[in-house]
Amino acid sequence: MNNISKYITYKYAIAVLITILVFLVNVSVSFKYISYNNNLINSLENISHQRTLISKLSVYINLYLSENISKQEFFKEYDILYSSYESLVKEYKLDESINYEINNLFYSTKKLLNNDTVYLNLELKKIFISSKSLIDKLEILLLSLEKDYNRNNRNFINFLIISFFMLIITLVLQILFIFKPMEKQISKFSLDLESKNQELEIKSSELEFSIERLKDLQNNLEEDNAKINAILEGANASIWLIDKDYNIIYYNSIFKKNFSSYFGKEVYLGFNIKNILENNFKQWKEYYQKALNGEQLITEEKTFFEGKYYYTEVIFTPVKSGDEIIGVAVYSKDITDKKIAEQEIIKAKEEAENSAKAKSDFSGYHES
Repeated sequence: MNNISKYITYKYAIAVLITILVFLVNVSVSFKYISYNNNLINSLENISHQRTLISKLSVYINLYLSENISKQEFFKEYDILYSSYESLVKEYKLDESINYEINNLFYSTKKLLNNDTVYLNLELKKIFISSKSLIDKLEILLLSLEKDYNRNNRNFINFLIISFFMLIITLVLQILFIFKPMEKQISKFSLDLESKNQELEIKSSELEFSIERLKDLQNNLEEDNAKINAILEGANASIWLIDKDYNIIYYNSIFKKNFSSYFGKEVYLGFNIKNILENNFKQWKEYYQKALNGEQLITEEKTFFEGKYYYTEVIFTPVKSGDEIIGVAVYSKDITDKKIAEQEIIKAKEEAENSAKAKSDFSGYHES
């Protein structure tokens, strides 16, 4: 199976590589055609605008010479045309020689109008003739560009047709020299594959049995966890566990209630108590550290809270996974009533002893 997998991967990689190369060549050439076409379109638009401007200028010159418009009207139209020409220069990259001729045409016209010479009409006629010559030149250039554009489009269409046939030929060659041999190799390993499938079916049956067994074990484990949790919740004491980083990984409801009452914070799984220990309970941090080092501790703690002293018995027990200590389990039981009772018994005993001593002293005094 490894051999056929390697063979298929190798052949498939060759097929993909060939397809990618053909695709990249097509994309590269197509991009060049499209880029050239865009440049031609920009040039056509540019020259068309230039021709329109010069044509309008020649029309207004002719109208002025034939006295169909006044000099002021001619000035006004000239300013509009010149503004359009300036915008055209900013928007397009104009041919330098043609741009020079157009600029010279506008400059000569404006100079004549400003000077108002005696030969104004004669000079304007010369400009009119120059404008016509320039228009003819622009027309020839436009025709040349249109031919280039049409020829480029035809070439691009021919290239797309050739590319399509190249792609078909590539696919056919891949089928004949790559995928056909792959079919023979696949059929060669088909018997082995069927044998493997039978083995897989047997393994699958075994796996299903194992899964069912694991489900039963999981259900039993969940029941055991529920029982353990019930015992921990039923204990009349605070119980909690921390990991080696002082994160709380388990707590019962009594601990949650006491923690919230004392610290004014809600405890949650993952709550880190390290800062609390360093700021307020440095002695407790030492207890935790000893337990993490493998020592079990039993201590009695006296705490003042809400105007009253409370006594608790606290047991720190290391939690192990194999030989590794992974945390600490803490059992804290309120023994305030017990301690008060013990103190009262001690006090009563002391009072009784003092009373007995006083009586003894009194009797001895009278006897003497």
